[in-house]
Amino acid sequence: MPTTAEHRFIKNILFRLLLNLPVTIRGFIVLPLLTRTYSPEIYGLWLQILLIKEILIPLLSLRLETALLRYLASEDNKLDVIKSVFTITACCCLIFVSSIFLFPHLLSNLIFGTAGFYVLLLFAAVWISIHACMHIGFVVLRSQERIKTLSLRELLSTLWLISAVTVAYLLRIDVNYLLVICIIGDSVLLIWILIQIGVPFPLRRPDLAFHLVKKYVPYSAPLIVNSLFLWFTKSVDRLLIIHLLGLSYMGVYGVSLQISNLLAVVLSPINYVLFPRAAASWRPDNTEEASRYFSQAATLTLVFGAPVIVGLYVISKGLIPLLAGQDYSVSPDLVGYLMFSGLALMIYQNHLYVIHLMEKTYLLPALFIFTAVVNYILGYVLISHIGLLGAGIARFVTFFVMALIISLWARRYITFSLPWRLILKIIAISILMGICISWMPVQSWLNLILTTLVGVSLYLVLLIVTRVVTRQHVTQIKKLWK
Repeated sequence: MPTTAEHRFIKNILFRLLLNLPVTIRGFIVLPLLTRTYSPEIYGLWLQILLIKEILIPLLSLRLETALLRYLASEDNKLDVIKSVFTITACCCLIFVSSIFLFPHLLSNLIFGTAGFYVLLLFAAVWISIHACMHIGFVVLRSQERIKTLSLRELLSTLWLISAVTVAYLLRIDVNYLLVICIIGDSVLLIWILIQIGVPFPLRRPDLAFHLVKKYVPYSAPLIVNSLFLWFTKSVDRLLIIHLLGLSYMGVYGVSLQISNLLAVVLSPINYVLFPRAAASWRPDNTEEASRYFSQAATLTLVFGAPVIVGLYVISKGLIPLLAGQDYSVSPDLVGYLMFSGLALMIYQNHLYVIHLMEKTYLLPALFIFTAVVNYILGYVLISHIGLLGAGIARFVTFFVMALIISLWARRYITFSLPWRLILKIIAISILMGICISWMPVQSWLNLILTTLVGVSLYLVLLIVTRVVTRQHVTQIKKLWK
């Protein structure tokens, strides 16, 4: 029978899944509004802002936010540590925004492929800096396993973004003003988060801040290199598309990537909850308890991922034109490769936490440099010859290699116990469901909704018929909410 801690682990995953649903599908929600408000070129600019936001948020804290997550629970002077990390992050944000003032045309050309959008880049820099500070607050809540509170705050930020995009759609406002609206709302939310975690004024003298957290540098410094190369590995396909094919192609590829990211709705809560739970249970001399959590996470990733991948692959041929328009239509094979790359990335992320717990992060740069080079060479060749589909293939191959290497590496320190019979049965059921609904039309919203409902219903019936889900399982799920 599962222990109380394991029940809490599963319960936190379910809370994260439900409360974080709008957060993980925000790109999916705002996609039709943005593509109908702006041209493919401007939508490509928006995606490029999100791309640099992805890497700059962790880098602006010098990756001390991961050290905060890893070590805060064992610190005696927690508030001083939190303030020190905030101070260092604020200093880095100030340098970042200042660099846009000093080199606007150069950085605009480097990031957007043209020098004409430096004002947009400046607004984006301020917005990213606010999110970098918010990220520290989220990490504090996550380290305390306050998953429900954290998810609600992220939900508010997402709802504000959706509201801002809706205003932009209704009033047809310039994309610069869209960012200004985002900045205002997230600034207010940042102040609220600071008050909630007990540091309404989170700054202290920079020299004192660095003195306090310098003990984390051996842990966090390799992560800076790791983040850069990992981001490059994850982003090189989009960078190559911009320079080889153009911003409009980036917009088309971005839509397919947004659709494939619906897989993260189900899978990202697993690894989000896994790290603090595994860190709390980690014992270097006895890894049995932590191994159970890693095994559960790997099982849930494969079991939940299979039906989502199959279902999205089937309906994507109708979903993309309905959401974004015919100009964004692509082959379902591209969406399929992107979803498999997303699954591989989640498996990699789950098992990467073992390396963090063993404090072997200094060994990771070699892996990321290797995969970054592989992805760049493979992506350049395939995109040049077969276009966007080549980008998807290169992305999948690279992430598969990363997941394989890191999983074999993690097995040196923990043991995985996976119910392969259950996993294979789920995969077979998912494929059967996909075959059945592939004959149904998806050319209108009514047809798409009907096909989705039929697919979900058929999948649930097959789970019961094959006894994958029994009355005992339902009873256990009900106990999680008591």
